[in-house]
Amino acid sequence: MNARLLLGRSLPGAVGESSRVVHLFEVLLDDGAPEQLTALCGSSFGRGELERLDRLQGMPCEPCLRRAPGQEPTSVVVERGRPIPIANSSMDLEPLLLAPTRLYIVTLLSERQWCTCGFIITALDIASPNLSRQLAKLRKAGIVQTRTRGRELQACLTREGSRRLVNHLKALQAVVSRAGRLAAIGAGQRDEV
Repeated sequence: MNARLLLGRSLPGAVGESSRVVHLFEVLLDDGAPEQLTALCGSSFGRGELERLDRLQGMPCEPCLRRAPGQEPTSVVVERGRPIPIANSSMDLEPLLLAPTRLYIVTLLSERQWCTCGFIITALDIASPNLSRQLAKLRKAGIVQTRTRGRELQACLTREGSRRLVNHLKALQAVVSRAGRLAAIGAGQRDEV
């Protein structure tokens, strides 16, 4: 059974811009053009509801990334007549860091020893209550630690947080690279039809 991964997101205006995440779809090559496409996360889309992407643009759907094909390849794509297994690139994705705000916070903290919350708020243009919620989640997961100096709350990345950030970024880069290659293969197959 030959399959390929496709990238797509809701058309502009169909949903709010923050909900236009990029979904992964595993499509059987022998199926033709299906009436409905179901993303790896379970979201279904009918004809005319999706913008097909040739590369990752925007925020990926977290559940789709988590459900990307496993280590034991369950599907393949065909490139120049040769089957290529779709491997799992998402094993080391850190679910907590898939949220853009938390990823931005952790990335900012990776550049400094200790950082005041006032600086983070200004640098990332986020509201104080939002920062407090995000830091609480990151602290609970052991990714950041906080301390109070005078009246200022400061945060820094833990060693564990730094390790998890590096692993997350490598896994995310692998997903993006693989998705780009698969999309290119899919575009080539589409041109041959």
